[in-house]
Amino acid sequence: MRLGGHESISRVSLCFTVLAALGLVPVTAHAAPSAHATPQIALTFTTYTTADGLGANHVESVFAIGSTIFAATRGAGGGLSVSIDAGASFTSRTAADGFTSRDSNEVFGQDDTVYVGTDDGLFISTDGGATFTARTTANG
Repeated sequence: MRLGGHESISRVSLCFTVLAALGLVPVTAHAAPSAHATPQIALTFTTYTTADGLGANHVESVFAIGSTIFAATRGAGGGLSVSIDAGASFTSRTAADGFTSRDSNEVFGQDDTVYVGTDDGLFISTDGGATFTARTTANG
């Protein structure tokens, strides 16, 4: 499930986006309880920031495959932050992983292939986001 867009999303939106990407749907309260009311659940949200390992606090797009979450970030330290433990921690992909952009716009994946659109071109991973290959206009 690809979520995000051309506008940056707020931290609360990021929380809802991560929940939706993990297949968790929040239940909202009804205005007036009834005999047929759906049981309500309490939701707790956590704000993820650079202190949790995100490369930057400006998140453009979020995508999840199973318990792996990809966050496309922008700005100083930005790029692509990845959590392999459902958001408990994040690490940034760097030049050592073949990911050289600091300004990511969108992230999408299917199976083991992950695509990240950046200001520097398209980065493609065929190993679940462990390593990336850059594609630019020079590649046709």
